[in-house]
Amino acid sequence: MALFKINMYFPDGYMQDLNKLRTAHLSYLKSQSNLHYGGISLNEKDEYSSILYIVDSPSKEDATKFAEKDPYYPLVSRVDVENFIQKIPKLA
Repeated sequence: MALFKINMYFPDGYMQDLNKLRTAHLSYLKSQSNLHYGGISLNEKDEYSSILYIVDSPSKEDATKFAEKDPYYPLVSRVDVENFIQKIPKLA
């Protein structure tokens, strides 16, 4: 197993559709034991511009499948999956 960083980028004007899928999205994330961290980036309008996940996965292909199964996936304009190495220990 290895850590991977997944960035899912959203196009402008998607927020209404995103809100419709939020319950399914949160349910999916809660069911994933390999998810270590997650967070969002905001644009100037305080809308999501991307979601970042750190997942533990056997391969880059499996990490990509994690993103593809997210209910938000059909709304994204781009997905980047990269190896991730944690250098700073958990502080809390």
